Amino acid sequence: MAVLQVVGILVLTLVGTLVALAIRRRKVQLFDGAAEAMDKVDERDSRSISGVKNGVEVSVSWRKDSEGRYQTLVGCRLPDTKFALELFPQTEAEERRIRKGQRIDVQVGEPLFDLVWVVEGAPVDVVRRVLDPRVRTGLMSLGVEDLTQPTDRYLRLRARGLRDPAWVEEAIAVMAHIGAAVEPAIAASDMDAAVKAQMTGAPYRGEVRTTDAAARRARELEQLRETRRARKVAVAMKWVAIAAAIVGFVASVRYCR
Repeated sequence: MAVLQVVGILVLTLVGTLVALAIRRRKVQLFDGAAEAMDKVDERDSRSISGVKNGVEVSVSWRKDSEGRYQTLVGCRLPDTKFALELFPQTEAEERRIRKGQRIDVQVGEPLFDLVWVVEGAPVDVVRRVLDPRVRTGLMSLGVEDLTQPTDRYLRLRARGLRDPAWVEEAIAVMAHIGAAVEPAIAASDMDAAVKAQMTGAPYRGEVRTTDAAARRARELEQLRETRRARKVAVAMKWVAIAAAIVGFVASVRYCR
């Protein structure tokens, strides 16, 4: 019996080693693919690689979730301007948040994309311009879990598993496209606002109605911040209610004893 146990341990150790080596080899291949997809590589270690694609700082990394499964993360640096964007899958929970005013859902005008994704972002006009057909097609084909904005100047998409080099290359291209599209989208929004102001004025009286696009964008961003704060408060109150219910139950059990 002891011999069988030793053999079993050796077999498990060997299998574990082979799996670890296979994962390491896969990571090396993915890093190499990411490096080829970038115009320049700035940093590379055992967990991440960062560089530049089409003038935009991009990064690729891998991590394990709470259940020990790998996730592939691809991010880009955003310009120093006021812009917010996050995408989440359409679920019943998200629909409830939208109905309660705890989530903003920007409709981009493409039925399938609007059906699949909740787009929370501001300014709305800029978000729609950034999510152009190239980006929408890329995000749909990549099959990402979500697109989040951990900081004001960093955008990151997440996908399950260790993705292949072709996937990583496309993800880098999409994120670089987003990063490069923000400032032109704001400029185009300003241009449209100026044109509309000219058209709605009264030139024969020398009057032109001005539209403060920057102020409008600021209001939309503030509305988004208020919505997110309300959502956080709702989540906190939910957990407080759960904790109070648990404390009440425990207290009632002790009292009954």
